[in-house]
Amino acid sequence: MSGRTVPERINEFLVRCAGRAYCDHCIQERLGLRWRQQVQLVTATLAVTSGYRRSSAICSTCAESKQVITYVAASQIAKPMLKLPMPVVEISKVERRRSRSMVRQIVAAKPQLRHGDGEQQSSGE
Repeated sequence: MSGRTVPERINEFLVRCAGRAYCDHCIQERLGLRWRQQVQLVTATLAVTSGYRRSSAICSTCAESKQVITYVAASQIAKPMLKLPMPVVEISKVERRRSRSMVRQIVAAKPQLRHGDGEQQSSGE
């Protein structure tokens, strides 16, 4: 028997087959695992990490439409989901302090606004 744990074996299999989708049953059969529940637990856990995607799709092995898991290559993970309208720039510590100071001055000049809720206080309260 191999010294690797079931989660390690599943992870290594999915990384080795990056980009291909597999259902839990086919992972179980491919790795010769006894209990599909073990595979389900591991794949559900991997699905909440940034390197994996779980979705309803066609399994690469059995060609059935099922819930599958796919290891997503690091280059695909790094791509931003949204395009920013402007490039993000680094702000120096001095600029940050200046910005905070300006915000404090604006807040101090607007005492009629309650902190955080944006509603004006009425003079009767």
